[in-house]
Amino acid sequence: MQQRGWTDEDPRLTSVAVRRILKSRGKKGFGNAREVRKKIETATAVAMSREDFEPSSMILRFADVVGEDPRGNAKLKTVLDKMEKKIGWKKIKEAVKELITVCGTNYQRELDGQAPLPVFLNRLFLGNPGTGKTTCASMYGEILKHLGFLTSGEVVFKTAGDMGGAVVGEAQQKVLSILQSAAGKVLVIDEAYNLDDNLYGKQVLDVLVEKIQGTENDDIAVLLLGYEEPMSAMLRNQNPGLARRFSLEMAFRFEDYNDQELMEILRLNCKQKDLKPSIEFQEKALRKLGMLRQSSANFGNAGAVENLLKSAMLKASAQGNGLALQPDDIDVGPEADLHEDPFAPLDKLYRMETVKQKLQQLSNAFTVAQQEGSELPELGHFVFTGAPGTGKTTVARVMARILFQLRLLGSENVQETSGLNLTGEYVGQTKKKVEEKLDAAKGGVLFIDEAYELGKGRFGAEACTAIVAAMTDPKYKGSSLSEECFGRKDRAL
Repeated sequence: MQQRGWTDEDPRLTSVAVRRILKSRGKKGFGNAREVRKKIETATAVAMSREDFEPSSMILRFADVVGEDPRGNAKLKTVLDKMEKKIGWKKIKEAVKELITVCGTNYQRELDGQAPLPVFLNRLFLGNPGTGKTTCASMYGEILKHLGFLTSGEVVFKTAGDMGGAVVGEAQQKVLSILQSAAGKVLVIDEAYNLDDNLYGKQVLDVLVEKIQGTENDDIAVLLLGYEEPMSAMLRNQNPGLARRFSLEMAFRFEDYNDQELMEILRLNCKQKDLKPSIEFQEKALRKLGMLRQSSANFGNAGAVENLLKSAMLKASAQGNGLALQPDDIDVGPEADLHEDPFAPLDKLYRMETVKQKLQQLSNAFTVAQQEGSELPELGHFVFTGAPGTGKTTVARVMARILFQLRLLGSENVQETSGLNLTGEYVGQTKKKVEEKLDAAKGGVLFIDEAYELGKGRFGAEACTAIVAAMTDPKYKGSSLSEECFGRKDRAL
């Protein structure tokens, strides 16, 4: 480092700098002596920008060459404090702390002449809409900049559609151009699972695998955003190198906000918009959001809160309420009437005493659990047995309404199908049919008539497997399956 009058503050500095330069050896464009000159010029610029720089001493400090120690970086701490104040993000905050810990350990290991631990710059951001993935991406860029991995830290946002092409070779050229423009930055590809195909999407992913290594010398970080299930499928279906570049184990998982966090987001939004929500408005808003969570395949989280407030503001304005939000400003659809006997519809049907008794027992179990603050019992699934014409379909519709009235379901929606309609004619079709019906019934009831057909043939067994798996899948929590003569009696009515 002793060039142009510069001297090293720390005798270990030169060795660390050389080891870092050598990491790029073998890569296309590696410039040997030119790399040394670039490192000195960069360090010089950093040193001369310091407030305490003394031209007379011409001393290069360790931080000028290899960056600041993460454990004492004031700018990094500012970003981390901002992240810590974000509502929710428990797993994300833990993952970032682990990253900082590894980088702090590596800083000391380099001082001691030891090989650094691996650091993964490229990440999967997995979660539902409105959980803060794009907001976190911007903070992630700042963090990587202050850790010395990126020269800029800015974020370039793209969607899967921006990366594709219409003719052979166009997709590759687009990706190469985008990667070049994202040098020193974080490249975010939203809805990345749409690249999971055998044509242009595959070409995009193959280029990413070829050009992105994920090392600290890349001066770029790529984030793939999307829902966990299709993103996991993409990693299985595509170039094996993709799973190595974007490890599922190292993914940032953005969980749905719980009730308390949704209320915090609601109040924060109201404060920012100078709105004055009444206590009754807030309680009704939370019920509405709970219904949406149960009945939506991909709950909108913070986006659902914003949409609810926009709708309420328009209604309040039309009614002349100004900025004061009242319960009537929320449209919740067919909300349960607390003064109505939810079991009254059964009284109009013949010989429903047993059905009514079992539903009352279920309702009582939920009520006791809520009052005692204990874990809620599983809603479960139901088997309807009986001869044709005994009212099984009618009871299923009435039961959906009752469970909705009791707030045990997020919707009174009933999707009706048959065992025969759920089976396909070729491999893969059955699973798709079952998933489509399950998604349509989410939050409500899926009624499978003539379910005994599912016990016949290869594709019937495939449908049974998919349905049984859905019974324990968190994605369909808050839904209920009702089968006619399914054979497995979780509850027989």
